[in-house]
Amino acid sequence: MKSFINGDVPPNNRESDLTDRFQTLKVIFRKNLERFDVCSLEGRILIQKIVYFAQIFGFDLGYRFRWYIHGPYSAKLATDAFELDDKWESVRAAKLEGQEIDVLDHLYVFLSSRTESIKQYSMWLEILGSIHFLKTLAPSRSKEETFASIIEHQNYFDLQMCEQAWAYLNSFGLVSS
Repeated sequence: MKSFINGDVPPNNRESDLTDRFQTLKVIFRKNLERFDVCSLEGRILIQKIVYFAQIFGFDLGYRFRWYIHGPYSAKLATDAFELDDKWESVRAAKLEGQEIDVLDHLYVFLSSRTESIKQYSMWLEILGSIHFLKTLAPSRSKEETFASIIEHQNYFDLQMCEQAWAYLNSFGLVSS
């Protein structure tokens, strides 16, 4: 299994690259999702945010994220998720080793902080991803400016939710006070 940790270059062969990426995604999703679901909006948000944070924590799966309605979004990941859904039963989960296991465990701790409904969980990951993405995109933007931008574009979030998410991201060193 080709490592996807910290910028290792995936194989050039598209089919091999896709197989390796799907195998790694399956491990990540099996550990962090109760059910892999591309059919619901909440399921697709979870898929996007879990992979976004998997890459932040060290898995280089090659997805590029941009700002979209529900925060960081990768069109390529959306396409791959639907394809993975079609092939779910036939894709073997990757066998991770060493640093990959450590990264997966750290990601799991980060993602498993809250146990709630899938809708609440997807919203929690959405606000975490949104704050992190915007702060990374514009590091000089203040915390307050970041919150204002999120509340303006995602008006179902409020200041208290933003503060909770910021504190949580800060506890993992993903934003600074």
